[in-house]
Amino acid sequence: MANKSLIIKNSSMSKELKALGLLMCTAQEYQSRFDKVLKPLGVSTLQLHILHELSHSENGSLTVNQVKDLMVEDSPNISRALNKLMSNGLIEKIRSKKDQRVVYIRLTEEGSLIHDKGDSVLCPLQSLNLKEDDVALLFDLLKKLG
Repeated sequence: MANKSLIIKNSSMSKELKALGLLMCTAQEYQSRFDKVLKPLGVSTLQLHILHELSHSENGSLTVNQVKDLMVEDSPNISRALNKLMSNGLIEKIRSKKDQRVVYIRLTEEGSLIHDKGDSVLCPLQSLNLKEDDVALLFDLLKKLG
């Protein structure tokens, strides 16, 4: 884990650089925690996010482009994640009968189980342990960065 005290105590850094450094450290720490609990399930946070979106899709499937539009990650990472999910039997790809260029993705039974397990192990980690007012302030500040 990152040593945040090095950033906080660094007198040569501006407050802005310290804030950015702490933001990056915190994001890295949360990512590391998520990866650690998901590792036994054999999925990454990106892969779990894909499974999550598929499980909540209107008709149980999404096109590859719809999946990509719902992700924060870059497209090449999503393609790799989809291929890995497919090779692990967690999703299946189905070509559209109307347009062979369109590929639909849907969860397999195993994919649905992994999604449920992933959500249950991540749920306890998805708290910032902040008061509601502080969460609202943090949210507003992070929106300003975007």
